[in-house]
Amino acid sequence: MMGHVVPPQPDDVVAWVTVRCHANGTVSVQGTIGDSVFVKRLLDHARDAVTRQVPEKGLVIPGRDVDLHPDPRLKELGDLGVHERGDP
Repeated sequence: MMGHVVPPQPDDVVAWVTVRCHANGTVSVQGTIGDSVFVKRLLDHARDAVTRQVPEKGLVIPGRDVDLHPDPRLKELGDLGVHERGDP
């Protein structure tokens, strides 16, 4: 007897690229990168999305002027275990 099969959904991930900048300055790229033309277009779309959502010259408020306190469960990156950094 076969299990329940979920039909394809509009938000299913069909391709992905993860770019990481490491503490030592190196950059790693991981994902479905077999088709370089497609991946470059995917990265172009990502750059466009960042440009639309994060203005380069926006309102910047120094941390000293904001009365927010981080969640005490948050850790500095150096205090994270290797298994807690980045995507699995």
